Amino acid sequence: MIITPELKDEFLKYLVNTYELGEWNSISQYNALEDYADGIVGALMKQFSELGLIECKMSTFDFNFTININAHDFIRRGELTGEEILFQDKIEKLYYDLEKLQEKNPKGISLEIMANIGGIIQTIASLYQLKG
Repeated sequence: MIITPELKDEFLKYLVNTYELGEWNSISQYNALEDYADGIVGALMKQFSELGLIECKMSTFDFNFTININAHDFIRRGELTGEEILFQDKIEKLYYDLEKLQEKNPKGISLEIMANIGGIIQTIASLYQLKG
């Protein structure tokens, strides 16, 4: 199973809507959540902790965690899916700006350098399945 931004957002919303802000909660590692494959809950909990959305202490059998206010703010701002869309938009704008630069060919910037930069942008865009 691929962990997509949408899956992460869904899980974060589940946590925020199910558990109280600031209270310590526990999810069993062996019976974490039926909708998520083994290992995914742990990976998501770790990333959310690194992002400051939750505080999480992983024990042998449980994920002990508390929801931080940052999780609520993060959801309000568009979550990981929103960040992904913003990132894609920035890459597309960068590619568009580079094409405009190539048309103008300002002094000091060689066509070869601009072509190399364009190739890098196209590679990044293809990784995120963007149209360039």
